[in-house]
Amino acid sequence: MLDVLPPFETQSITLRTNSILTCYTDGVNELENEHGECFGVNRIKESLKSFDKVELDGLIEHVTNDLQTFAQHSKVTDDIAALTILFKV
Repeated sequence: MLDVLPPFETQSITLRTNSILTCYTDGVNELENEHGECFGVNRIKESLKSFDKVELDGLIEHVTNDLQTFAQHSKVTDDIAALTILFKV
């Protein structure tokens, strides 16, 4: 998409066993409900925190259900994709 990548910073973090990393496209946090309100990063965090298992099975479905409840009958106008990784090390 870009001829030249913009500059970016790198950082390191230490993950504990059973840490879950979730990456998602902007279509997740920008999903709007019928009032034009975005789902937003805080709702994503709350959805992920409310998932009470230390496994990946069901995590995406859990967040998808929260998105569907929020948006109800609103039209989806952007892609929605997510990737989750469970660190067992």
